[in-house]
Amino acid sequence: MTEDVKKASALERGLMASLRHIPKTIWCLGIATFLMNASTIIIFSFSPLFLMASFSINALGIGIIEAVVESTSWVMRIISGILSDYFRKRKVFVLISYSLAALARPIFPLATSATWIFIGRMVDRVANGLQATPREALIADLAPPGLKGACFGLRQALGTAGSAVGAFLGVVIMKISGGNYQLVFWVATIPAILAVALLVFMIEDPRFTAETQSPVKSMKKKFSPIDWRALASFPWSFWVILVVTVIFLMGRFSGAFLITFAKHSGLPEHLAPTVMIIFNIFSTISAYPLGALSDRIDRKFALLIGFLMIIVADVILYFATSVQMMLLGVVFWGVQFGITQSIPMAMVADEAPKGLRGTAFGIFYLSNGVALFIANLLAGFCMNQYGPNSAFMASGCIIVFAVLGICFLQKEKRAQTPVG
Repeated sequence: MTEDVKKASALERGLMASLRHIPKTIWCLGIATFLMNASTIIIFSFSPLFLMASFSINALGIGIIEAVVESTSWVMRIISGILSDYFRKRKVFVLISYSLAALARPIFPLATSATWIFIGRMVDRVANGLQATPREALIADLAPPGLKGACFGLRQALGTAGSAVGAFLGVVIMKISGGNYQLVFWVATIPAILAVALLVFMIEDPRFTAETQSPVKSMKKKFSPIDWRALASFPWSFWVILVVTVIFLMGRFSGAFLITFAKHSGLPEHLAPTVMIIFNIFSTISAYPLGALSDRIDRKFALLIGFLMIIVADVILYFATSVQMMLLGVVFWGVQFGITQSIPMAMVADEAPKGLRGTAFGIFYLSNGVALFIANLLAGFCMNQYGPNSAFMASGCIIVFAVLGICFLQKEKRAQTPVG
């Protein structure tokens, strides 16, 4: 057996061993995320088309609705994170949020006006904001030493797999039903209900130890639930991670632009959404292996792989002259997404004070929302003024600065647990 084959075999054994050591609750959270994402992607994909087809809402109206509901989601993330730290409860916030999302689903097939669709989207995004930070904090609390990357990678992989399955399911049902939006929306209700049931019966909050309680008890005695003085306990390394991630995300715009570019590249309009299916498949494939690998090497090197992948994607998409080249660029864009979603969260979990992880993830998500807002504005401006390919050139230039920022990341001092 050659040295390369031995190394590949050892890596494969390591990945499988990591899976066996991931706690049951994290598996359940990942499966619940799979189910909820499958439901959410159907609502996200077809509600704008439903608004246009049934209520004659134009693109500006849809843009306003999406801006309002998405902004609400990002604000809710920091609030839910702070409160989950203050009350030392994660499960209750995750359960409430998933229940809200499930209750919002019937609004869409029963809607008789655009106002009801707006209400449904608002409830769904509030629920999304409520669940994101407590869920990530719960994973950080439960992840065994030396397996945070694997745990976040697994959750990310299952989440993106759910998005791919949901997108495919929605396309198939629309095709079979002849464009019956109500049927598609009713189908989206089923996985949301299953996700809630799984959380009720299978998810447990960890016991908070004296180590994790002490900062929160101190905060309760001295501060109100929302008190910016708590930020003084965050290490400098946390803020460096935040800055590097923000710079990177200003160069990584929404998947909606990939769909637009796919149409520009010659892909038929009815096939354009399949770009997101390909994107989610390769994001799923990359998330867990690279997350688990980051537990064995310095995470910043694993993050560098993700940054380089998006630069490769940008170069391919900038020079794309055919559908085949465009799809190749989407593959690399999907690979980087799986890496750059899970590894920064593992890095936040490494550096955040144990009793303030919810707050840390809230800050992380809020800053991400601001960066993505800037990225989408920049991409829209470039595509409108200089052509569709120009957005990828702008993206690549920004990512170069993020790559330079990796040099300022410190090597983590992580406890390592041998797995095998």
